[in-house]
Amino acid sequence: MANLLLSPIIQVGNTAYFIFIALGVIATVGLYFAVRKQSYQVKYRVLYGIIIANFILHFLKLAFQPYRGELPASIRKVTFENICAVSTLIFPFLYRSRKQAVKNYVFFIGIVGGLAAFLYPTNAIGQPVFAFDTFRFYINHWGLVAVPLVSALTGIIKVNYKKCWVAPVFFLIIEYVILFNEVVVMELGWLNWTETNTQTLLDRNFRNNSFVFGPMDSYGKATGFITALVPDFMTKSVFGLNNGIDFHWPVVWMIIPAFIYLPLFFLALAAPFTYKEMYADGKALLSKIKARKKEKYITQAEENHANENSEENKQE
Repeated sequence: MANLLLSPIIQVGNTAYFIFIALGVIATVGLYFAVRKQSYQVKYRVLYGIIIANFILHFLKLAFQPYRGELPASIRKVTFENICAVSTLIFPFLYRSRKQAVKNYVFFIGIVGGLAAFLYPTNAIGQPVFAFDTFRFYINHWGLVAVPLVSALTGIIKVNYKKCWVAPVFFLIIEYVILFNEVVVMELGWLNWTETNTQTLLDRNFRNNSFVFGPMDSYGKATGFITALVPDFMTKSVFGLNNGIDFHWPVVWMIIPAFIYLPLFFLALAAPFTYKEMYADGKALLSKIKARKKEKYITQAEENHANENSEENKQE
């Protein structure tokens, strides 16, 4: 009991869990107020510096336990093994892009991925609070949330709700990157599997935080919401893979849900930043619809009037 008090464990819903969430909120608010009145260059350098620090910290974990003792197999932990890892590795390049679509993807996936990690800290659950990897986990994921959010609040990223299509397109590309990465680390022998490689790879309840191989059972009833739009044939084994048991076509199974749910999530995130534009565009769209209906009504009335005149001329 004394050891537990000295080194508390992270569990969903316990005090330590909420303390880390609170610290993340406080740090984000502090970062915003620290940079909001600075010049564009200062804002950019501070926020980009956090991204680079995240990138370095991601690799630095290999110098600490338990990763150091598991080398070279633990190298897999710094590869593209999940969405947040991919974001950490590619944000230094995407953040420098001048393309709105790319910047809006950074805004979307950073906030969604980082928040998901805080709400369900997969790699931190069951780990002691006062450990390097626990702090590293929360710092890395805090950066994924804080940088895109503060970038949007300070104008570094121009949120454009019309770019909602980037959410499913970029997301599915990243999912294929994760799938390829899984095959590579498997072939390199860095997973120490004892079962048949193919069956273990396709097991949706194992090494599958990014849902590449289907939703995990641990998410309970939420999986019904995710899979409601998945065609039945995409959950059937092909070519005898996995003996036809509990199979989802890797990545392909989520194409339809991704193109329906993710744009809606993007719009929800973008709304606080673009609600005026959304309102103006919605109002303009309604005006166009009304104008077209009126025009169609007038055209139809003119045609009817012309037909009536034509009938009268024939009778005369």
